[in-house]
Amino acid sequence: MSNIGFDEESTNTSGVNYLITPIDKGVKRVFKYCKSDYIVPALQAQIKKPYSYKTLVIRKLRNEFIKLSNQVKKAE
Repeated sequence: MSNIGFDEESTNTSGVNYLITPIDKGVKRVFKYCKSDYIVPALQAQIKKPYSYKTLVIRKLRNEFIKLSNQVKKAE
């Protein structure tokens, strides 16, 4: 799967695949936009879940810790 936001410094482990939409199942690996009033509750829940305030704060702290740890290792 091709995910956005997954790299060596990312703590995003939610598994949200932004290339899967109601009108594109991710096979073509292109963004196909749908009308803004096209509501799919399951998709809304999947996208909102990894962005709760608590989750974002924890991810930010983890990312900062990783960056600082890498800087210390390089300095040694």
